[in-house]
Amino acid sequence: MLISISADVLIANYGYRLLPSLLEGHLMATRHEVKCINKTDRYNAHERIKAIGGQNYDGGFWKLSQEEAIQGIESGKWSFYVSTQGRPVDVIVAVSRFGNKYIKTIADDEQPNNLLSLMECVN
Repeated sequence: MLISISADVLIANYGYRLLPSLLEGHLMATRHEVKCINKTDRYNAHERIKAIGGQNYDGGFWKLSQEEAIQGIESGKWSFYVSTQGRPVDVIVAVSRFGNKYIKTIADDEQPNNLLSLMECVN
């Protein structure tokens, strides 16, 4: 039996950093808007982004390393998007020509420009 619980109720009651996939395998990936990033001084696409961040429904903030975001996307735990000209653009896992995984938006070429254009995360 699958129990339906609203995301707003879970966040209000439990205040998760990111709403986890409660009841693993029974709920769809939770969707989160990426509002900031932390960059590195590297120029390779897979090394440009150190971390991504955003805001929870309860006003709290979350931040994940690029590696954590990749794991969450690949496991189906989370999905991410950026807002570009008022429209959501999905964040995906890409593989560089050297075989390294990194995140970018579906609209980007090799460089993750939609993510790189976001402001720096404070924390």
